[in-house]
Amino acid sequence: MASSLLKNDTVLRMIPPVAEGIIRGLGKSLSMEYVDPEGIREQQQQGPLLWAFWHNRFLLMPYMFEKLVPNRRAVVMISRSWDGEIISTIAARFGIRCARGSSSRGGHNAFHEMVNLVTKEGLDAAITPDGPRGPRYQVQAGIMHLAQLTQRPIVPISYHLKRKWELRSWDKFQVPVPFTHCTLQAGRMIHVPRQTTPQELAALTEQLRVSMGE
Repeated sequence: MASSLLKNDTVLRMIPPVAEGIIRGLGKSLSMEYVDPEGIREQQQQGPLLWAFWHNRFLLMPYMFEKLVPNRRAVVMISRSWDGEIISTIAARFGIRCARGSSSRGGHNAFHEMVNLVTKEGLDAAITPDGPRGPRYQVQAGIMHLAQLTQRPIVPISYHLKRKWELRSWDKFQVPVPFTHCTLQAGRMIHVPRQTTPQELAALTEQLRVSMGE
């Protein structure tokens, strides 16, 4: 038991700096193109934004957020699993705070922590609408509920890699081939009124899914 704990503690110390170096190295190697027809990147003085991206694009998002909007702070929901502990430590190295929880464990508390960090501390929120278990490219209800409670707009964002590896996971997690071309695209902001009919909410959800592409 003691050796297992020691091993886990050692892994927790070793993996995040190595992973950070890999992510930064991959990011710097890419030929980047940024597509932002709404000029969201330049709107630095507006309030918190809810950035929505697919789960399989998680790898590069901390690096891109840090580089593209360096003056903004964000929070992301990460599960309470051991993998989640490592991911949250890596995210912290990019200045991203983590609300710990998922749909199966601690999700309610983590969700309300995100609401408080957005509304009271002015943090952006980074959300994977199809995470943590899918189905892939399907928007779950959480992000729409967050937008309703915070009354902050959703920004659909995604990147597209000319060359990449896809892992054999439910989301086909994407890893860029070094030095490939990457197009990072931000879509039109989506506002979700506090009061909506089920039909209106379904239409906004579909608008978000389409805006994020695949």
